[in-house]
Amino acid sequence: MRDELSRLLTFSGVESEKFFILSGDHGYALFDSFRKECPTQFINAGICEQAMVGYAAGFAKKGLIPIVYGLAAFIPMRVLEFIKMQVCYENLKVIFIGDGAGLVYSTLGSSHQCGEDVGALNLLPNVKIFTPADKFEIKECYERAMNYSGPSYLRMGKSDRPSIHSNNSKILENAYLLNDSSIESIAFVSMGSMVSPVFSIVGDKAPVFSIPFFTDFSFENFQALFGKVQKIIVVEEHVIEGGLFSKMAQLNSLTNLKIELVHIGLKKDFTTKGCDYQTALAEHNLSDIQLKSVLKSHL
Repeated sequence: MRDELSRLLTFSGVESEKFFILSGDHGYALFDSFRKECPTQFINAGICEQAMVGYAAGFAKKGLIPIVYGLAAFIPMRVLEFIKMQVCYENLKVIFIGDGAGLVYSTLGSSHQCGEDVGALNLLPNVKIFTPADKFEIKECYERAMNYSGPSYLRMGKSDRPSIHSNNSKILENAYLLNDSSIESIAFVSMGSMVSPVFSIVGDKAPVFSIPFFTDFSFENFQALFGKVQKIIVVEEHVIEGGLFSKMAQLNSLTNLKIELVHIGLKKDFTTKGCDYQTALAEHNLSDIQLKSVLKSHL
């Protein structure tokens, strides 16, 4: 997914001199191609993320297209108020990329982990949120962000999960249906880094949906996809508040479908120590082994 993002960014930079990347001293290899092709359009702002958002707002006001990149624990979490007042307030076209969302930077401890970014940003006006799961989804999310006139956020998991799509994958009601299961009573819904393991475990035993267009997924989309479903299992590397489960619960509450919702995601708690990714996930009952057990219990 990161290789595809690098390709997309480089293409945009070559295509337009108005396209700029601002990095908070992160993402070195990701931008190697961009810096080679567009050296004057890359700015390493250093570890001053708040100022970087201000720079981006100024760029946008001058008709430029700024990308603001950092780890999700810093972009958007460290700079949330700056995004709110300097970008969202004036509805400026700034694309934020939060890399390493969730627990993938677990070896660096809680300061670099982020399971609340979608919920925090989702409260702000004007911003669109995208949660791609692989290189095919990042392409569509990136193009939607580029075509949107206001602020947007790309949530990158960086957990190097296998791709789940082929070139023939199609969008259905602002979601991706990943299989052709004939089961109608239950559905599995996920986003980002959890989509690949969910799909791997469930296979064709039940419908599996990926929701990368978080903001665009609407009440009408929900009704069209889940009108015959009795239970939805939501799996996400995000806390229950403000994430995909909250989105699904809110949409469900507007219907008379009375669908049972089950949340499988991060606890609202810090991991207890610096550790590898699977160990950190295990503290939240989300490791691959635990996930396999709990998902199979619903099948």
